[in-house]
Amino acid sequence: ITFADGNTIEEHVVAWKEKEYFTYIATKGLPLRAYIATISIKPKNKKM
Repeated sequence: ITFADGNTIEEHVVAWKEKEYFTYIATKGLPLRAYIATISIKPKNKKM
């Protein structure tokens, strides 16, 4: 990802389950170590 200010973040998807979630890590560009995030994917009309 490259932002308007020129900052670039490198991310890699490390896990996913179709139509349910994906997990990614940021390997470059953030002032953090071992950043990992999981995003859940749900239909708009389904309650969590």
